[in-house]
Amino acid sequence: SNIARAEKFLGRLDTEQLKLDNCNWYAWLHILTEHYIGRVIDAVENRVIDNNGTTLRDSSLIVRLSDHGDMCMSHGGMRQKPFNIYDEVLRVPFVFSNPHLFNKSQETSNLVGLIDVVPTLAAIAGADIQRTTLHGQDLTDILENPETKIRDEILFTYDDQHTAAGAFLETAPQPNHIRCIRNHDWKFAVYFDPNGIEANEYEMYDLKNDPLEMNNVANDPTYTEQRAKLEKRLERLMTPYQAHPADLPGIFGARNSNA
Repeated sequence: SNIARAEKFLGRLDTEQLKLDNCNWYAWLHILTEHYIGRVIDAVENRVIDNNGTTLRDSSLIVRLSDHGDMCMSHGGMRQKPFNIYDEVLRVPFVFSNPHLFNKSQETSNLVGLIDVVPTLAAIAGADIQRTTLHGQDLTDILENPETKIRDEILFTYDDQHTAAGAFLETAPQPNHIRCIRNHDWKFAVYFDPNGIEANEYEMYDLKNDPLEMNNVANDPTYTEQRAKLEKRLERLMTPYQAHPADLPGIFGARNSNA
């Protein structure tokens, strides 16, 4: 299970105080980060660039984002980020800020990924990206209209056992590589062993009726048809990103247990 993977890698927090301390520590990191972001913004706002009193803030687009979230004891006591596909980890801030371009806060429900960051920033900078091999999407249309639809689904991959586990590569046992598809209503993931030794594990969530992802329906016969659709879409989605595991057939081998 995901909890077992995390506990074997990170250890257990056996008391409520330790769990609370862990969450408070993560909250403190947010406070500290916001403080330093504020210092940067203050410096930009205080930099006058012409005789009209225009500041660097007036003419700058500030972009803030994060690479991952933290489980913060959700889903039965998980923490950190490795080896899971829950929204606590996948959904991160992506903020564009300029007092003249955006005079009020707005949000979008668009599905985007870190792969879209470079094409978007390149487009904003006026770079010609037509001849590049970037796989991401230019998101600038969303900045003009948050209701603009760019993607119907996104691909999430996880092959980070070396970074996540450092020298202790076996602390998170196989299968610990992930391929996941997420659209607005569903999420489906395959956990697999790239050596093809350990059997696959699967997760599937009905995000419309189960937004907290508490009920894994991957092996529920009621959802067989929906799972087949997501498996097919996942296979197709991996192709342009060259994300298909080498030498593993079908949806990465035989079906087995829930993750």
